Amino acid sequence: MKRPLCLIAGGFVLGETVVLLSLTSGLLIPALLAAGTGAVCLKRRSKGAVWLPVFLLFVLLGMGRAGDTKLEWDARERACMEMAGVYSELHGRVSAVEESEGKVQITLEENVVRPLAGSGEGRSFSMSRQIPCVLVSWKTDATEDMPDARDFKLGSNVTVRGKLELFARARNPGEFDSRNYYRVQGVDCRMYGEEVEISGGDVSPLPELLRQIREKAKQNIMRSAAAEDAGIFSAAVLGDKKALDSEIKDLYQKNGIAHLLAISGLHLSIIGMGGI
Repeated sequence: MKRPLCLIAGGFVLGETVVLLSLTSGLLIPALLAAGTGAVCLKRRSKGAVWLPVFLLFVLLGMGRAGDTKLEWDARERACMEMAGVYSELHGRVSAVEESEGKVQITLEENVVRPLAGSGEGRSFSMSRQIPCVLVSWKTDATEDMPDARDFKLGSNVTVRGKLELFARARNPGEFDSRNYYRVQGVDCRMYGEEVEISGGDVSPLPELLRQIREKAKQNIMRSAAAEDAGIFSAAVLGDKKALDSEIKDLYQKNGIAHLLAISGLHLSIIGMGGI
């Protein structure tokens, strides 16, 4: 076997795929047949019998990991469902900040959510809930008391009051599934902030500095270039596609070069993750 790492990785990914297919599509039998076919092909190759137990071991490890991840997300989703629609107070740590078109959006991690008195609407709560990641947004022009993006630092603690909402699921085949999209990004649910308070915390110096540099660069690009060109420059240099015109984005995708925008902004993402 010249490439044992490929064998190990392939077995692990195949194990995860078996679980995911069985849970999302009801295709457990086809997935198991694929795993069995891979094992038979491996056994028929020279010296394949030696690596067959290793292959099957990593298939099982992949299945176990995917199963644990599914159980974890089920528990997280139940916590969100229990708190959805209840006026609550959320306390968490800022991990991302964005602002566009009069709307501020912050990502809060390590959250503790507790319902406020009289907001249960007939439901009883024995304790607060821990929800790992919540997307919070509000309009800056809604009230003068609401802070804007410049008031937040990465790592600072924030208290928000409002109602949690679940992301929408796709109702028809091929329709965009917001819940799965945000789940891939590690986000559990969202909240529209009615009251927002910044309450100190340990600011992360390097990630915050990188964020400020990125925001400053984005402002310079948007100010110096035409709107259509600014969206392309921002996507290519900073990896920020929010200002990219939808028609131009479709052209990149139709011509098979949309990956160039992702690759162009990848170096800043790597630097940012290193700083965190």
